[in-house]
Parts: sequence; C-alpha cells; structure tokens
Amino acid sequence: MPAHYARRLVLEPAAPRQIGNYEIISHLKAGGMATLYLARRTGAAGFARHVAIKVVHPHLARENAAFVRMFLDEALLCARIHHPNVVHVEELGEFDGAYFLVMEYVHGTALAQLMKAVAERRRRFTSELAVSIAIQIADGLHAAHELVGEDGQPLGVVHRDVSPHNVLLSYAGHVKVIDFGIAKARSHVNETATKSLKGKLRYMAPEQAFGRTVDRRTDVYALGILLWEMLTLRRLFDGPDDFAVLDMVRDPTPVPPSRYADGISPALDAAVLRALSPRPDDRPARMQEFRRLLAEAVPGATALD
Repeated sequence: MPAHYARRLVLEPAAPRQIGNYEIISHLKAGGMATLYLARRTGAAGFARHVAIKVVHPHLARENAAFVRMFLDEALLCARIHHPNVVHVEELGEFDGAYFLVMEYVHGTALAQLMKAVAERRRRFTSELAVSIAIQIADGLHAAHELVGEDGQPLGVVHRDVSPHNVLLSYAGHVKVIDFGIAKARSHVNETATKSLKGKLRYMAPEQAFGRTVDRRTDVYALGILLWEMLTLRRLFDGPDDFAVLDMVRDPTPVPPSRYADGISPALDAAVLRALSPRPDDRPARMQEFRRLLAEAVPGATALD
C-alpha cells in the first residue's frame, strides 16, 4: 500500500461515510490544504473498485478562493494527461460545499519510502533499477510537457515539484507521477506575480530557487537530482538549515554519483551531470532527450520498464 495510503484502515469519527457515489473506507492523510481518503465505488453485479479521494478542507473552500482555483487547476490539468506513468484523475466533484478529486488508487509505495527503507538496510539501487524508474518518470513528465490546449497551442506545463514524495511505485511494477498541484501551465489563471518559492527546496533548479522563469528543463534538473539520490542514497543538497540549503541550491556544484557509489559508468555519470547543469541551456532540452541519454548509458534499464 502506498505511503500516502499506509494508514490503519479505520474510519475516524470525523470522516464522512460517503462522498458522492463513493463509500469512504479510511481517512488516510490530512495536509494543510486537503484531506485524502481511501474509498470504494460499487456498481452492478458486485462491481467494486478502490480510488483515492482528495477533499479540500471546508474552511479553505469558504475562505481561500485562490487555493480553490489552484485545486481546480490541478484537476483540470491532470484530467488532460493520459499516460500510464501519471496517476489518472477520474472525476472532479463537489461535496458538502467543498470540491473533491477522485484519482486512481495505486497499490504500492512512495519512492521516498522505498529509498528510506533501502538506505536503512545499507543497500543500494542497481543502476538498472534506478535508471528504469527515472526513465518511466521522464515518460510521464514528457506527456505532461507535451499537453496542448483546446486551441492546439502548447500549455507549457512544468510540474515544479518532482521529488521522491511525488512518485508512486506499484507492487505490479508501475511508476506513477503524482501531484500537479503547483504545476505551471499557460491555462492556469491562478498564476500570480509573487516571487514565493513553490516546490520542495532540495529538488529545485537554480532558476526556480531564484523565482525566475521555469520551463520543462526545470523538471529535467529535478529528475537529475532524484536519480542522483537514488544512485547514492544521499542528499544532493544537505545543510544545517533551509538557508544553507537554499544557498547550495542557488549555486550548485554537483559531483558525479560515482563518487559515492560503485558500479556507475562514466556514461551514466555524464548523463546525470548534464541534467544537473546549473544553466538551463546546458541541460537536455526535453525529457525524451534525457531519457535517450539514460537508455544509452544503461541499456539494461529499458528491459525493466
């Protein structure tokens, strides 16, 4: 069961028993902006299927129009993405004055949880496994980057929060990118002129950490960090506090993953370091270009897709 869903399947007193046509099985997780539930939809002839439902906190629905807009943006954007490496959004609805999002249920674990468990056992990912996961993430992000609007023009989607917490691994072997809640897209009316940082600090590209313009190469950089950390099971950027980390993120000096892990080829080192280039122009311009570099560096990884 995914880390997002890894809670005791016990209905909390405050949890609703029904949301729309969905029977609530368990309260899973409550964040600052929404609550996640495990639910089941039933139909004719004994049909039943599990889903995950994200519900906006009622007080935010009433008081924070900007957040509601961001939530709706996420729903409308994700509904457009149809790719096996992106969690599918099935429905947007309204319940008791608040919006809810119905998503496919992924039976597995978050990549962050898996990395933690492997590190605690003093083991490592093989290059083939780490690169296979990265390739599938790249495929999902490429699908998002390539989205076009009703007018046929590119939407300019950038995830902006690519991290091990936002990747799910199913027990069936599938890799799924989740949480486009802060994604940037041309269609989003919620974008403002503020310079507030959006995303997880340790996975930001320098331009993102400075509040500058981001594009698909920003996600390439974040995936480079994620792959570096899968290979080394270390943090690329680590410091005593967020201010120290921010300084490192804004002025990075990445080293090859082979410095901290054996069995990493020069070609894989080169591919990772290219994705981690501080200047966007020096990175692969598209996810599919980064994917090609990885597949060429570790041919065995594609056999694990």
